[in-house]
Amino acid sequence: LLEGCGTCRVPLQLCIRDIWHENVLWEGDQVTALIDFGAMGWENVAADAARLLGSTAGNDVRRWRLGLAAYEAVRPLSPDELLLVKALDMSTAVMSGLTWIDWICRQHRTFENRQGVLRRLDEILVRLEGISVG
Repeated sequence: LLEGCGTCRVPLQLCIRDIWHENVLWEGDQVTALIDFGAMGWENVAADAARLLGSTAGNDVRRWRLGLAAYEAVRPLSPDELLLVKALDMSTAVMSGLTWIDWICRQHRTFENRQGVLRRLDEILVRLEGISVG
């Protein structure tokens, strides 16, 4: 899937690049704030869409469709961007798991919030279970 993205031509703009469910604050069903702009930089919007939908919709196809439709009501995505959203979401799920394995097993990092780490690893495992290969 990533190999097919090699010929994609998409515009770059400033993107949050670390937009996921824990960085979106809600009151009821209304977003009240976005936090953590430390990773902000030049990227295509497909990266932000993939990260946010991957962390909020998970493997729920219906929620993905709703999220993409809501996004495209404001800013339509090109066919190349839609391909990138899917490829980036799937690769992020894989790379997130590998990053945590590297941090814990190879770098021997420790984290104060052990339950938070275990919860994040569980989320990654659920995502990986939902990825269809082939």
